Amino acid sequence: MPNHDQDPLIKFHKVNKTYDGKTFVVCDLCLDIYKGEFLALLGPSGSGKSTTLGMLAGFEHPSSGSITLAGKSLQDIPTHKRKFGMVFQNYSLFPHMTVMENIIFPLRMQGISRKDACRLGQSALEMVDLGDPGMGTRKPDQLSGGQQQRIALARALVFEPLVILFDEPLGALDKRLREQMQLELRQIHRRLGVTMVFVTHDQSEALTMADRVAVFNEGKIQQIASPMQLYDAPDTAFVASFVGENNKLGAKVIHSQGNNCNVELHDGSRGEGLSPHHLSPEVSVVLVIRPERVVVSPGEGYRNRYRGRVNEVIELGDQTRLRLDVAGNEEFLVKIPRTHGAPEYRVGQDLFVGWRSQDCRVLRA
Repeated sequence: MPNHDQDPLIKFHKVNKTYDGKTFVVCDLCLDIYKGEFLALLGPSGSGKSTTLGMLAGFEHPSSGSITLAGKSLQDIPTHKRKFGMVFQNYSLFPHMTVMENIIFPLRMQGISRKDACRLGQSALEMVDLGDPGMGTRKPDQLSGGQQQRIALARALVFEPLVILFDEPLGALDKRLREQMQLELRQIHRRLGVTMVFVTHDQSEALTMADRVAVFNEGKIQQIASPMQLYDAPDTAFVASFVGENNKLGAKVIHSQGNNCNVELHDGSRGEGLSPHHLSPEVSVVLVIRPERVVVSPGEGYRNRYRGRVNEVIELGDQTRLRLDVAGNEEFLVKIPRTHGAPEYRVGQDLFVGWRSQDCRVLRA
């Protein structure tokens, strides 16, 4: 695990990027990346995450601000001298070369002898669990998508880079293989301890692999935290909606003290939750609650307790999903684990739902 008490290995300080002098693709970016960390840059298309990776790699240059590596500016250091490994979505393997030739290509460009390069290349293959005899003589078109992805990773590892940069590397794989590669990448990171920066728009991918996740939107980091912190305690309505499933109920603030916030929902009912920011009375907010934290038929002691009507019942084997009409939200989702003797629900049924105040976030609308 990275040590956040140490100085960061990489530091973005007030970095801006614009192509036309008017619209900022990345705006006032401050970001610390620590040695040995697996950091995911997560966000929708156009949020600035890939541009941030490109500036770190040297493919793009900041319009202003600074990027440093171990305290030294990267401003005038070209891409090939930054000692960063790169893994792309399309693998970028040379089809006319063997697996070994692909892996040792960056070493040969550095003038390393073929004998020494092949020795290092075999070690890299073993790092990604492809050390079987004969693998190095195969061509890329003889490999599966997952094997090609691991060859691309071996090529990035072969020269012992300071950092490995991933630009949506699993996007071309099918769902099963993508999930398998997520776990394999996580295991490789834990085994080697190399710093990894991973760009993705897939929130499950980021939550599965990363030590920390930086959520981007409109060129800015909305929140950077561990996966569970992001899931349990989103700072903004955008983060709450982008990371996992969430129910939202529109409201306005009645009273706020410390982290506790009392609100009035649009239908006149009252609610209570925790807020990461101080909110003044009358401010428009959303009450945010995860579907699995909602309790059906809660006791009278719940501060958040509302009448709902079942609009849809969806059976998914291990769980039942209810789509309800609650406090004006007709798409309110509840996830209920299926257990022996669990009650049956029907469309049109009236019931009560509730949740604990500590499970609920109150965020600016």
